[in-house]
Amino acid sequence: KEQAFQVQGRNTRGKLAGKLRSDDLIAHVFHTHLHDKLLCFSSNGRVFMLSAHEVPEGSRSSMGVALPRILKKWDDSSVTNVIPVSKQDFDDKDNYIVLLSKNGFIK
Repeated sequence: KEQAFQVQGRNTRGKLAGKLRSDDLIAHVFHTHLHDKLLCFSSNGRVFMLSAHEVPEGSRSSMGVALPRILKKWDDSSVTNVIPVSKQDFDDKDNYIVLLSKNGFIK
């Protein structure tokens, strides 16, 4: 929720943005709407799509949910990137996603 993060006054300590395990880190933070799509890229080159409303809403300080619990076909690979796509951009047939590999191959 947008209300979870608010502007604070000066000389404050800030707020905790989430509980993390010692070997975990926050990789991506972005704002989406319920009907936006999330493209989840895996380290083995697969792309999975889910709607933003499929991600369970948690409090600002909650641990979150592992991606394989949401995406049933996810394998043991790691997440390399997540791209939010608005419903308007997703429905527009003139929009494309172009991928460029580490070795310079375009997909």
